[in-house]
Amino acid sequence: MSWAEILAHVELALPWVLLALPAPLLVWLLLPPYRERQESVRIPFFEDAARAAGRAPSSGAVVLRATWLQKLLAPVVWRHA
Repeated sequence: MSWAEILAHVELALPWVLLALPAPLLVWLLLPPYRERQESVRIPFFEDAARAAGRAPSSGAVVLRATWLQKLLAPVVWRHA
């Protein structure tokens, strides 16, 4: 049995719901990334402490990056939610 024959027998109860399918992609493309605040300690000798730690100072908000496993599992989890 071919896919065309199978799909010929499929009837959608709510076909307008198909309009929601591109929603996750649109959200990902159009909305700004979520920035999570990092906790910090304010000290008067911050530059000296950063230099001693071998780290460069950065802004107080970061954009968390997804790992390859999170990117792989996100569509699967979204599909079965």
